[in-house]
Amino acid sequence: MAPDPSRTIGRERLRGRATRIALTAAAFGAVSQALGTLVIGRVAERPDSAGVFLLATCLVGAAVLDTFGRVAWAGAVDRAEGPLRSDLLGAVMHQPLSTLSEQAVGEMLDRIDDDTHEIGSLLRQQAWRVIRLAFLTGPLVLIAGFTWWPAWVLFPLVAGA
Repeated sequence: MAPDPSRTIGRERLRGRATRIALTAAAFGAVSQALGTLVIGRVAERPDSAGVFLLATCLVGAAVLDTFGRVAWAGAVDRAEGPLRSDLLGAVMHQPLSTLSEQAVGEMLDRIDDDTHEIGSLLRQQAWRVIRLAFLTGPLVLIAGFTWWPAWVLFPLVAGA
């Protein structure tokens, strides 16, 4: 049985400009963070002020982009959470009275509010971390492979294990 799309937060509810901005910021932030790992290796080999400045630019840029993207993502999730709460409330109110008679009204409303808030919190925090990890994995594997050739073989083996 397919889930009712009016009772889920999926791609359709999250679609919008804020989501695109958040994902773009996450992608550029991940690339900046990955480049920071490359720069820090070069600074460790040959420290100079230009290398330190470049490292600071990469890491501060990654932090700023991550923060900006996280705020945009939170806004997108909040905008998706409100209509979900409304749809769930509408679904509950259309239930037969015999179904609702066993539940206290306040308990039902608390459940609708608390559950949608918990889903929103999970999306704001955990889903953002997964998105960042997905964007960060590719550049880090590329940098590791070009820096140390056995990484091309070892990383997929370790990931598979």
